[in-house]
Amino acid sequence: TDPPEFTVAVASCFYVNEADWDRPGKPYGQHHKILEKVVEQNPDLIILDYYMDKKNPNAMNGIEVLKKIKQQNPEQHVIMLSGQDKIEVAVETMKHGAFDYVVKNESAFIRSFNVISNVIKNMKSIEMMKAYRFGFFFLLSLIGSVFLMVIILMVFFPETLRNYALSWG
Repeated sequence: TDPPEFTVAVASCFYVNEADWDRPGKPYGQHHKILEKVVEQNPDLIILDYYMDKKNPNAMNGIEVLKKIKQQNPEQHVIMLSGQDKIEVAVETMKHGAFDYVVKNESAFIRSFNVISNVIKNMKSIEMMKAYRFGFFFLLSLIGSVFLMVIILMVFFPETLRNYALSWG
């Protein structure tokens, strides 16, 4: 069987709208347009660069974009990717809900692969917890219904219940 569908969105750097530099696909323009498109797609995972627009000093950085993503979907898995190896930046991204922080260096590809594997494991665990929670509440409601039926029988039909109990013993 085919593996389950898994979508990843990558929000990185700026789009310069120049043919030599643009990535394939439709450019979205400024950072807020990229954010809108990424959130609209509702991917399973977002890989987000820390610097979204190096040319514009007023542009949002990855932490600001992360905050907006988490406001719209607190459960969204986001991996921050950055050339910065400052521990303060990594801690700040994790504090705002990033699943993990990957530094762009010689081990970034392997580290990214491992982090994405962990995201998938986490997603599977969340789905299993939801299924167990559903099963638990279903069982709890079933037990509660039986208990309620016994109480109703005791209140409204005590003689029938007494006769039934005596027939057992």
